[in-house]
Amino acid sequence: MEFIDAMARRLIPNRYTLLCGISIGYPSDHRTNGFQPEKLGVDALTIPIPS
Repeated sequence: MEFIDAMARRLIPNRYTLLCGISIGYPSDHRTNGFQPEKLGVDALTIPIPS
């Protein structure tokens, strides 16, 4: 088992999925680019590490 696998199993419970997205493109004045979703706070995005 690789280190990253071991850390993921320790830090991320099975009921969660780790998701990362990256967007690559160019600037545009299209109305879709004006969408600004409400942002969650850090507390809503982090998983507490058990002691």
